[in-house]
Amino acid sequence: MGEGKAPEADAGPVDGDMLVVDIGLDPGHLVPIVLPYQVSGQISHLVDLGPTERRFDAGRLEFRPDLALAPERSEDGLTVTYRMKPGAVWEDGTPVTARDFAFTWEMTCDEAVASNWLGDCKAFADPKAPVEVVDDRTARVAFRTLRDPLLQDSVLHRTLLPRHVLESADRKTLRGHDFGRAPLANGAFRVERYDPDREIVLVPNPKSGVRSRPHLSRVVFRVVPEYTSRVIDLESGAIDLLPDLEVGDLQRIRRDPRLDVVKIGHNSLAYVGYNLADPLFADPRVRRALGLAADVDAIVRSVYTAGDETLAVRAVGTVSPAFQGAVPGDLEPLPHDPGRAKALLAEAGWADTDHDGVLDRGGKPLAFRLLLQASAAAERKVATILQAQWKGAGVAVEIEAIEENAFIGRIREKRFEAMIWGFGAEPRLEESIKFHSGSRGQYNWGGYRNPEVDAALEARLAARTPEEVLEAVHRVQRLVYADQPMTFLVWKPDLVAIDRRFRGVAWDSYSPYLDLEKWWVPKGEQKYRY
Repeated sequence: MGEGKAPEADAGPVDGDMLVVDIGLDPGHLVPIVLPYQVSGQISHLVDLGPTERRFDAGRLEFRPDLALAPERSEDGLTVTYRMKPGAVWEDGTPVTARDFAFTWEMTCDEAVASNWLGDCKAFADPKAPVEVVDDRTARVAFRTLRDPLLQDSVLHRTLLPRHVLESADRKTLRGHDFGRAPLANGAFRVERYDPDREIVLVPNPKSGVRSRPHLSRVVFRVVPEYTSRVIDLESGAIDLLPDLEVGDLQRIRRDPRLDVVKIGHNSLAYVGYNLADPLFADPRVRRALGLAADVDAIVRSVYTAGDETLAVRAVGTVSPAFQGAVPGDLEPLPHDPGRAKALLAEAGWADTDHDGVLDRGGKPLAFRLLLQASAAAERKVATILQAQWKGAGVAVEIEAIEENAFIGRIREKRFEAMIWGFGAEPRLEESIKFHSGSRGQYNWGGYRNPEVDAALEARLAARTPEEVLEAVHRVQRLVYADQPMTFLVWKPDLVAIDRRFRGVAWDSYSPYLDLEKWWVPKGEQKYRY
């Protein structure tokens, strides 16, 4: 379990106790097809499941049967059939059927809903009616063209919605539906209470038909916006798990005999994103100059090193180096070259005409505001270092740190000049959501557009063999890195701190709460009684 001393052997799982977790922001709601944040999905998936479960195990992505049996593919690869398990039910006792499957994708593909996965609907033969109901237990999906079976499964594993509850819902306001705070469960847990901006309490779902009954009596997610307060809660014993431990606290937490620290791969990318609608960042020479002026190795030493241990590696794109062979070997990080940066800026027409240390052009200084989340301690340090490095190249940067929800709102509305944020590792190796210029680019925050990249992304969707997949994935990365729509900084592990009393703990790139129904605490170590 992580890096600490392994617990002694126990007789076996027993019931009881509670898991308490601090999270940095309210999940917003738990409507699966319009989830706003990563944490929303992590909590939602403890309550509601899809036909299959996505797992990243032993270095590869796979999909395992969940509400449905293993999918059956036609000989031509264009049709996939799912048969729902007889024991799959909603918590009100209603069976989970193929009609729920079809309803979920009807809603997802309705533009009025504005689902996160609306772009996936283009893959279906009939985007208006993507799923055919053969009978109550059988759902059939036809794809428009051949595509990687892994990507077929990646689309179709999505969490299902209860048709009998949401059929009459206003699709334009689905995010505000009561279901978002009181979802009908089909998984191992159900929501006992959702108190916005305070806490979410999960308890075992007695009607769970496909997952085992949880050993823990309840799970509490407390919303604590300030990172420092979350760490204090961890060290005082007020919580049992902190999913976002910062590198700067790692050594101290490791010395606490009560706690263990888990490192999850090179799972998180830190980058500087630019609003490409801003004329300043529309010029690729300016973006490349900013990358050349950034000494990322110095950032790694200052921010992402604990004692003698370096916890981050230079990034050259949004594909994690944890996926062997997925990052082109010839793609080298930009060197730290302030001289070349200044030459590029001069080429773009920037000069210090008034000798104030800041470059200018047409009477306007080369200056911008760098947006970040106030609670992100590491990103604040990174921003301060970059501010000094860019000042040396004649660029004036003002740092603006705001509350997390406000930050995300500004990014989604594209009301920013530059920002520091991150992406998680994506084992599918399909980067459309970040770089496609059309509807599939839901997380293309900066408005990046490159027809060659769009074509390479389409080739990735059509790839059938591992060789074709890697060829397309490599081409996307090379094209994007040449354009520098963002300054890629580092890939770092997710650090999760957890009380050692918990057994059966599992995690992967998608969630630190994997198989939570199997977690348990020996009777002699249980802290809470119910």
